[in-house]
Amino acid sequence: MDAKTRVQFYPLLKRQEGDEVMVGRPEINAFIYLPPEGVALIELLEQGKTIEETQAAFAERYGEVPDVADLITGLNECGFVARIIENGDAAAEEVPAPAPAQSPQPAAGGHFAWITQRAAAAFFSRPMLVLFGAYILGAFVITLVRPTLFPRGADQYFLNVSIVVSVLSLTVYGWAHMFIHEFFHLLAARSAGVPARLTIGRRMMTPVALTDMSGIYAAAPEQRYLPYLAGMLFDLLAMATFVYLLAFSDWGYFAMPALVYTFLKAILARVAMAFTFQFRLPLRTDLYYVLTNWLRARNLQDDTLGFLRNLWDRLLGRRPGHDLSTVPKREMWMVRMYAPILVAGLGLYWFFYVYFTIPFLVKTFPVAFRQVAGGWSANPLGFADGLVFLAMMGLEWGWLLYVTVRDRRAARTRPMVAGGAAVGD
Repeated sequence: MDAKTRVQFYPLLKRQEGDEVMVGRPEINAFIYLPPEGVALIELLEQGKTIEETQAAFAERYGEVPDVADLITGLNECGFVARIIENGDAAAEEVPAPAPAQSPQPAAGGHFAWITQRAAAAFFSRPMLVLFGAYILGAFVITLVRPTLFPRGADQYFLNVSIVVSVLSLTVYGWAHMFIHEFFHLLAARSAGVPARLTIGRRMMTPVALTDMSGIYAAAPEQRYLPYLAGMLFDLLAMATFVYLLAFSDWGYFAMPALVYTFLKAILARVAMAFTFQFRLPLRTDLYYVLTNWLRARNLQDDTLGFLRNLWDRLLGRRPGHDLSTVPKREMWMVRMYAPILVAGLGLYWFFYVYFTIPFLVKTFPVAFRQVAGGWSANPLGFADGLVFLAMMGLEWGWLLYVTVRDRRAARTRPMVAGGAAVGD
């Protein structure tokens, strides 16, 4: 590129959001946030001005000469540049812009494209949300009247005959529930006119289903809350349904086999435990995206972790290790606001971990050890059951230890990033 170079962009969506402007191409789910000055440069280039003309017009307006070539390179990497026209001659041969370093995949219609926006919007209409709320509230009242229906961690071990069957059956249900949870995200995104796709990922050592709805940034900020919270809405609806079924059985409306009853209580406990997972904000859960959308902060996590680590260093009399001097005052105010929320979220997560997971382990591990200690000859099925369960737990914890050590080693060599960042899901 030289001073006479012109650029042609793809059609770009621009929206003012707080102090910054969102610029993006919804069809490829590519979005960035720029200061107004950056958008002014794009608009000058969109008018057909050369790099030289753009610099002159910008300098006249703002009093400084920008690096337009560097901006074009960055926008090209985002997939925003359609053509680069060399030599400043509109009639000259048009040279295609180089392929972006990481070309985003076209969103197309997303998964379940046959579901129309109108149908999805009807499902999440205000009357339906009121109905969902009443349904959930009724189940909550029932748990107050019948505290025995409140989910407990020990309920997850529901089959005394086999620990492995208990764990595997809950795992099978857990995956089915997880995909419906993600489908609610997808459906809510569709209601906002945003395509989304279901995929597989992981949270630490655990494989999980995920919803790629990075195109949500094409929607206005106030339209993003429902897609972010839709999965948790399904969790509450599922828990409410189990509470109603268990309560109606207790009240004699229908007969429920004992095994089915204990299985439903186990599922209720598992879903409740998964629901509390959303409070683990450091893993960028649903609630994390709700908070960042509310605060209009896109690098909130890293900045806040740096802030908390600096506080800890000062407490220990050490020099703070994270430079946050480049973070704008407004964002630092948000970091201070988010810090207690982050700490409280972690506290809630560990509280519920102790409430749900520890009782389950306390109940299952002694059984597994007794089965293994009894030997194969005394009870072959029991011995195999206990051995497989202990092996499953050992693999899970071994993998957790490996990931923890690996990530901590990587963190020592990776600098903390402060300030704003481009947005993606």
